[in-house]
Amino acid sequence: MNDRDKDTLARLVKDAHGRIHRCVVCGATTTGFGVFFPDPEWNVALGAPSGKTRHVIYGLCESHSTLPYDVLAAAIVKALEN
Repeated sequence: MNDRDKDTLARLVKDAHGRIHRCVVCGATTTGFGVFFPDPEWNVALGAPSGKTRHVIYGLCESHSTLPYDVLAAAIVKALEN
């Protein structure tokens, strides 16, 4: 990731702080944020065009902040489908 991408990502996370208030897994109050950069399988599930990668900024409560990648990925995709 280049410096421009890092700056953009930092801005997006900062903006999300005012918009995302619920944990993507359980809906509890958010205590932190994560950024999901999907692997190719999940990227397709998110509808990314060929050659593009989606990213998703999501909120997590304290009790779900240490979940494994696969569990978080499934919860994020499920949330996006709703």
